[in-house]
Amino acid sequence: MKVLGISAEMDYGSFDAMAKELLDGRVDAYVTMLGAPGPAIQDVAAKEPVTFIGLSAEQIEAIRKAMPEFSSAKIAAGTYRGLEQDYPTIEDFIFTVGRADLPDDLVYPLVKAVYENQPRLVKVDPAASEIIPQNVVKNPFLPFHPGALRYYRELGINIPASLVPTN
Repeated sequence: MKVLGISAEMDYGSFDAMAKELLDGRVDAYVTMLGAPGPAIQDVAAKEPVTFIGLSAEQIEAIRKAMPEFSSAKIAAGTYRGLEQDYPTIEDFIFTVGRADLPDDLVYPLVKAVYENQPRLVKVDPAASEIIPQNVVKNPFLPFHPGALRYYRELGINIPASLVPTN
């Protein structure tokens, strides 16, 4: 909000609690970062008409410049009741952060297990469909752990030198 010059009184809570506040008229808008489709938003759209407010290309670029961890994205028309056009937005990718001193022989099998079990993750949360090794290149700022690097390199994924630890 600050990057876009929007002044707002912020309230925080779980996805479901904030959806209830919106339906009850206690908040005017629901701004969130969650994988689409989000069940809380689906529930709101099933009960009341929802107006989706997209971001302009200029707003997306301003956010990305200030916070490089975000990428341009869209939510496809029809994802939610009432969403009749593709919805321009931003996204960040699901990633795991661990201490640099974790042993390589622990990190490597953890990373491998996540990708090998990705179909099971998708059954729990459809947003997990984005958890594929090829998406790691969308990380422009976090250095990779050597154990994770080993796994990605075995798959032939090129990690930028700037994200490879030097020690």
